[in-house]
Amino acid sequence: MKSSVLFCSWISLIFSLNLQAAGKKPHLNSDVRGGSEWSGRKVVGLAPLSSLQIEMPDGSMHNFGEDFQASLTTQLMQTGRYTVSDAMKAHGKGTQRDGSEYVWSGSVTPAATVTVQVAALNFSTGLRGERMFYGFEERFKNPFNDGSGVLGNEFPLRPFILGHPSWFGASFDQNGTAPFDSRAGLDLGDGFNINFLFAYLKLKYASYHSELRLTLILDPIFSPAITKNVSVSGDGFFVDVAGGYAQYSAGLVLARSDAMNQALQKAISGTFHALDQSLRGFPLQAKVDAVLRDGTLLLGTGPDSGVPRGVLYEVVDHPELIVQVSSSVHSGSIGAVVKGDSSLVRVGTNLSQIHLLTSKLASSQLPQGSQELKEVVHLKAMNLSQSKGVQAQLSGLVPDTSLWSAFLMSLLDSAFLPYRIWRYFAYDQAYHQLPDSSDNEEGRSGRRGWDLNHESWSEKIGLAHLRPLDFVPVVAIMDSGMDYNHPALHHSLWLNPISLGSADFGSEGAVGKKDRYGWDFVSEDSRPYDDGYHGTQLASVVLGVAPRAKIMPIKIFNAWGVTTSAAIYGAFTYAVDHGAQVILCGWATSRASQAILMGVTYAKDHGVIVVAAAGDDGINLSELPYYPAVLSKNLDNVLTVTGVDANDQLFNQSTWAGLRKANYGSGEVFLAAPGLGIPVAEPRVGSSHGTSTGLAAAMVAGSLVRYMDSSSGYQHWIEDLLGDADRVLTLDFAVRGGLRLHVRR
Repeated sequence: MKSSVLFCSWISLIFSLNLQAAGKKPHLNSDVRGGSEWSGRKVVGLAPLSSLQIEMPDGSMHNFGEDFQASLTTQLMQTGRYTVSDAMKAHGKGTQRDGSEYVWSGSVTPAATVTVQVAALNFSTGLRGERMFYGFEERFKNPFNDGSGVLGNEFPLRPFILGHPSWFGASFDQNGTAPFDSRAGLDLGDGFNINFLFAYLKLKYASYHSELRLTLILDPIFSPAITKNVSVSGDGFFVDVAGGYAQYSAGLVLARSDAMNQALQKAISGTFHALDQSLRGFPLQAKVDAVLRDGTLLLGTGPDSGVPRGVLYEVVDHPELIVQVSSSVHSGSIGAVVKGDSSLVRVGTNLSQIHLLTSKLASSQLPQGSQELKEVVHLKAMNLSQSKGVQAQLSGLVPDTSLWSAFLMSLLDSAFLPYRIWRYFAYDQAYHQLPDSSDNEEGRSGRRGWDLNHESWSEKIGLAHLRPLDFVPVVAIMDSGMDYNHPALHHSLWLNPISLGSADFGSEGAVGKKDRYGWDFVSEDSRPYDDGYHGTQLASVVLGVAPRAKIMPIKIFNAWGVTTSAAIYGAFTYAVDHGAQVILCGWATSRASQAILMGVTYAKDHGVIVVAAAGDDGINLSELPYYPAVLSKNLDNVLTVTGVDANDQLFNQSTWAGLRKANYGSGEVFLAAPGLGIPVAEPRVGSSHGTSTGLAAAMVAGSLVRYMDSSSGYQHWIEDLLGDADRVLTLDFAVRGGLRLHVRR
C-alpha cells in the first residue's frame, strides 16, 4: 500500500513539473543562476585598423596595421572568453528544426566595439646630434608621416655617397674653414663605429628607441564609451663585429627591423591586457532572432558563444522581463522568458546579461558619462646585442672583397677618431643662457649681432644707411639648425610664446619636449642646434641686415643634408602657425617635391613670404628646375634670389670642395644679392666667409622685413623691395628685370 502511494506521488510530481515546463513559467530559484561572473564568450567588435606604414632608415616600408589586427584577434580568441567579429551585422533570421537542435543564421551583437587609434608610431636611432627620427607622433603628424602611406617620403633617408646628399646639391656639401667643419655626427646617425686599422674589421654599436602610443575606445552597445591609453616603448642596442662592410650594413638593417617588431609585439600584448581587463566587466549582449510558437526564443549570442545553461538576460527596453538560457548551439543560444509578459518579446529585441542578485546591471559596474580611464603599460628592454637570428642571417652574406678600399677607409676613420669623439659631445648643445648685451654699445645702437657694414659692397646695396627697425620681425630659417649659444646670435633667438608648457610628450619629459626655441624635425626634439654650419651662417646674414629680427630655427636637415618630406612640410606649417612673417629656404633641390609645394602653398594661404635660394650649380632654372625656387612662377609669395659678386656678376668660385656657381633664370629669379665671400658666423663661436645663393637669400630675407607694415599684405612688401632695387643690364639674362638688391628703408 505504501509503495502504491509513493509511486502515485512521484508520478504526480513529475506531471506537475512537466506542466510547469510546458507553460514556460518556471520560478526563479537557487537552481537558476547567472554565475559568480559573466559566463560564455563575449562578442567583441574590433573595428578595422587602418594601414600603418613607417619607413625605416634603409628605405624599406614596414606595415603594422594588418599584423597588429591579426595578432590582437588571435590573442583575444585564444583566451576562450571572446569571439571577435569585424562584421557586426545581423544575419538572416530563418529557422528550421533539425532533430533536437535548432539551426539558424544567428545574429552578432558585440558586448563592445573596440576602436584602436594610433597616436604615435615612431622609431629613432642614435643619440645627441646623430639622432634620426622616423614615423610620427600626435603633435607633428602630417600627411607625409601619418602611417597611411598615401603621401610617401620623397627624399632618401641617407646619402648615397659619404658626405654628399642625393638631392640637395652644393648647399650641404663639405664647406667651412676646414674639412672638420662639415664632418657630421657619428656614422650618419647609425651609432658609434671604429674601423680597426689593418684588420679589416669593423666594430659597431648602435642604440635604438621605438615607441607606440595607442588610444583604445571601448564602446558598449548600451553604455557610455570608455577610453584607455596604452603606451609602449622599447630601448635596445646592436653590437656587431663584422669582417666586411656589406656584412656590417646588413646587420644594422636586421637589427632595426627586429627592434620595431619587438616594439609591435609589446604593443599588442599591452593592448590585449588593457582590453581584457575592461571587457571582463562587460555583460554579454544578445538579440532575439526568432520567437517560436511554443515560446522558445532563438538568441543571437554569437557563433559558438558557449553561453552556459541558466544564464539570465534582461530585455533592454523592458528590464522587468527576464530571459533564461536553456542551452547553446553553434548558431547561438536557446532560451525562454522566465519572468514577465513574454508577449512583449519580439524579433530584434535586445538583451543584456544580468546577475542573479540584481534585476538589472548595477550602475557601478560600468563607467558612466565620458569618463576616461588611463592605463599606461610601459614595457622596456629590447636587447639586440648579437642576437642569434641576426648573426645567422649575417653568416650567409658575402663580405666586401675590396681589401684596399677597406684599408683606406680604416685609415681615414682611425685618423679622425679623436675629432669625432670630441664632436659627439660638442654638437647638439642645449640652450645656455648668456649675459644680456642689450646695454652695451651694440645694443644701444640697435646693431646687436652681425655687422656687414665694412664690406666693399655694403654701400652699394644701402646697408650703411639703414635706420633701426621700430618693430621685431620673426624670420623662420628652415635649415640645419642654428648655434643659439653663439654670442652674436644668442640674444636674437626667437622664444615661443605658445610652447607646450607642462605637457609631457615622451621620454624627454615635460621640460625636454618644450619647443621653447623652435623644433628639430630631424631628431623630433626641442634642440634645433646646428650640427653642420649652414643654418648658423644664414642666421648671421639675416641679422646683419635686420639686427632686431628674431630667428626661429627649424631644423630639417642633419649635417649631411638628409631630410624627409614629413620634416619639410611639418617645418612650413610650424613656422606659419607660430607667427613667422618670412620663411627662409637657403637651399635648393632638383627633385620636384609635393611636400615643398604643399608647404609653400600653406604659407601663401596665411600671408607668409618664402625667400628661396636659386641654387649653386650654375644651372638655368628654365631648363632644369630647382625647388622651391621655380615655384615663384606660379606662387606670388615666393621670392627667388641668386648671388652676385662685387662686380654684379653671378658668382663663380672654385673651392677645394668643387665649383660653386650661382643658378639663374630670368623667368624664375626675381632678385640678385651679394653672395660671394660673405662674412658669416660658424657654430661653436667661429666665423668665416661663405659663398652661396643661400647667403644672398638670407640678405634679402633680412632686407624684406624692413618693408613690412600692418597696413598691407605680402604682395605690397615684395613690390616695394623690388621697386627700390637697382637695375643692372648685365643681369637681364639671369634675373627678371636685371634687379639687384638695394635697401632704402
